[in-house]
Amino acid sequence: MVLEEGGYYGTTCFLAQQMAEKYLKAFLVYSGWKLEKMHDLIKLLNECKKILPDFDDLKEECILLNDYYIETRYPLDAPVDYSKKEGREALSAAESIGKFVSQKVT
Repeated sequence: MVLEEGGYYGTTCFLAQQMAEKYLKAFLVYSGWKLEKMHDLIKLLNECKKILPDFDDLKEECILLNDYYIETRYPLDAPVDYSKKEGREALSAAESIGKFVSQKVT
């Protein structure tokens, strides 16, 4: 995916976190997990690892994306000004999680 110049990259970071969250929840529901309201990617990852230990391979991506939910959704002061590089890294991490999950459910 290509990021255009300009704009607020915090939105990209937030949406990347949301993508990862939905992918992890999709795997869990696919595996019979009862859906819970949870946004913490590390907790979701730990639930996935109980089913399939291979999910540990996604630890770095989940750590990278985890804070983007709170920081972008509920900024303490002014919104954080994320860079295009951070947006690109967030998007790449989410895409990696999506690819991994897709391989596990097909």
